Amino acid sequence: MKFILLTVILSFNFLTLQSSLDGMVNALKRGNATQLSMYLDTNIELELDNKKITYSRSQAELILKDFFNVNTVKNFEFLRMEKSNNQAKYCLGTLNTVNGLFHTTIYLKQEKNDLMVEEIHFLK
Repeated sequence: MKFILLTVILSFNFLTLQSSLDGMVNALKRGNATQLSMYLDTNIELELDNKKITYSRSQAELILKDFFNVNTVKNFEFLRMEKSNNQAKYCLGTLNTVNGLFHTTIYLKQEKNDLMVEEIHFLK
């Protein structure tokens, strides 16, 4: 009985985390900063044009809106998720825009049953 309960809890946790990841990927595919901001941590580091700056969630949403307005998104290709030595998770992908490709790295942390974005790096 304990095994079944543990299996159900782990399956629910995995599905919830997968749902968060799917939401982030869909927001990037649409260039939707508002939808993406739902997954942002309280403070987030953005790297754009080789400049890293830490913003509040609301500031980051505005910066991302501007970025997506200038770089209209054609598609986002999710490549893979990795774990670093300290168990932090990061996603690698490619953002295809009207101004070219941006190699994208998204650093995540798990908070309860959700994944929260700590950093996003867009490198041309």
